[in-house]
Amino acid sequence: MFNKKITRDLLTPLYKKVNKQIEKEFINYDNVHFIDIINNINYVAKDDVHPNLEGQKYMKEKVLEKILI
Repeated sequence: MFNKKITRDLLTPLYKKVNKQIEKEFINYDNVHFIDIINNINYVAKDDVHPNLEGQKYMKEKVLEKILI
């Protein structure tokens, strides 16, 4: 995650490609689940690479969605 929009925009296609490859690998395991949180790059703490509170909430919702499926 990067706090500069231009960096995020440049790296997003790479992240998406890597995520697709990881997701393909996870399909081989019954007890491993891929959760795509690519949009979390929009919720980064200022001057940091970690998710801010909104990013943490976003990830929580994505995990809950997967659990409840």
